[in-house]
Amino acid sequence: MKYHLHKIINFDLGDTIKIDFNGSAFVAFMDDENYERYIGDFEYDFFGKEVSESSFSIVPPNEGRWHLVIEHTKIPADMEVHVQIVSEL
Repeated sequence: MKYHLHKIINFDLGDTIKIDFNGSAFVAFMDDENYERYIGDFEYDFFGKEVSESSFSIVPPNEGRWHLVIEHTKIPADMEVHVQIVSEL
């Protein structure tokens, strides 16, 4: 299994996720099936990208339950991450 940070988040329509971290990382949203494939080291689908900024915002592909995966691109590394969901009013 790949070393990664993982959080299950339920998004509403109009939500944006703001992520602050040190370094660069692969950041992805996956549904249940694709997260299981990811941790099993099988081919999987995801919505996301590799990010080199220390702070960025992204809108999930649609509302509902998503696995947020953050994988540091440099090993070994200590990673500090702050995740905030900003809801549309």
